[in-house]
Amino acid sequence: MSDARFRELAAALGRDESSVFSAPWEARAFAIALGLSEAGLFTWDEFRAQLIAEVGASDRIRERDGTSDQGEYYQHFVRALETIVREKNIASGAELAAKIAELAAPAATNPNHRD
Repeated sequence: MSDARFRELAAALGRDESSVFSAPWEARAFAIALGLSEAGLFTWDEFRAQLIAEVGASDRIRERDGTSDQGEYYQHFVRALETIVREKNIASGAELAAKIAELAAPAATNPNHRD
């Protein structure tokens, strides 16, 4: 996502761009989801519905187990993104796992890593 697009989205949300994401991986996850949607691989409404389903499932588990939500939004976001990418046959589970491992690698071993 371009810096200008990011600033535009932050402004549309009424947020300071530095407070929209609490970690760089959250911004990358959002950028990936937005990019895939803008490329026409799924609609934002399809992604949103998947995210709502993911959060709802988590809420039911927490209610059953008596646990609490502590900043898990982007974890739900990533699980929703993984699900829609698999369901739309954009990438296989193995391809997703490889990409996640690459993105999670420390900067020293990942030439594409940028914070």
